Amino acid sequence: MLAAMPDWKKLFDSATEQVGEGMKIAGAGLKQAAGEAKKVAGIGVGTITVEASRSSYELGDTVTGTVRLQLTEPIPAKRLVVALQATRKRYVAQRASDGRVAPVQRTETLVDHEVEVDGERTYASGTHRFTVRIPARIDAKVDVGGKLGDLLSAAQTIKSMTESPIRWKLVAFLDIPWKRNLSKDIDLSVHE
Repeated sequence: MLAAMPDWKKLFDSATEQVGEGMKIAGAGLKQAAGEAKKVAGIGVGTITVEASRSSYELGDTVTGTVRLQLTEPIPAKRLVVALQATRKRYVAQRASDGRVAPVQRTETLVDHEVEVDGERTYASGTHRFTVRIPARIDAKVDVGGKLGDLLSAAQTIKSMTESPIRWKLVAFLDIPWKRNLSKDIDLSVHE
């Protein structure tokens, strides 16, 4: 008598089902690994915002405001910082290797003042207040009378024609070791 032939369709369906289950398990493992990799890289840990209490300031004023952290989970960090920065673009003459002189735009940093809002600890979502002082002066203006004063005034006028207006901004960042820092900057209106 002949032995019964196996039902190939049932065997194939069973094997396909087992492979599908294995793929689900592998997919779940890959998804978890990707989530862990994002955390290590600092992606998806949350957001940071910074707000100043006013929209306009003068030299010598004090800026107060808040930094808001929206974190997906508590995270250890070295510090929470707010930096006041002032930069401007300036054209300078630069001699090329062939001897020609051409204007080149450079960015000058006039102010870069960091204030530590909070130190090393585990941070959770929340709001933190800060205070940072705007310097009373940026450039020294010489005010001398007579011919020397006229000459210095002319030199300052020519110098100012090569400069762009000063750009002020506040930068807040959470310094996270071994990960990408959370940071946000906003422009600040400061009148001289």
